[in-house]
Amino acid sequence: MIYLIGGAPRVGKTLLAQQLCTTRSVGWISTDLLMDLLRVANAPGRKMKWDAAPEAITAAAEWFFPYLERFLWGVSSLADHYVIEGVDFLPAQVAQLSTQY
Repeated sequence: MIYLIGGAPRVGKTLLAQQLCTTRSVGWISTDLLMDLLRVANAPGRKMKWDAAPEAITAAAEWFFPYLERFLWGVSSLADHYVIEGVDFLPAQVAQLSTQY
């Protein structure tokens, strides 16, 4: 099972991910790291700073979604269980991904 933990910044997503990984003995990653890798790779269109406006959050999540989906595809073929946490995806995207993974 792939666990997706989303939410606003500073609400405890990382703490929850760490606790879940400890109790389930599974790996995890933060979308912060994935976004940093995209920054280093100079991926076009990436967000440069946090913007809490609803339309900016939606736009950033839509931009990030193909990368998240590809990461999920890869990790699901390598691990039975994994945790991904971060601010860079939306509930509707989780619902879409839940039908595939």
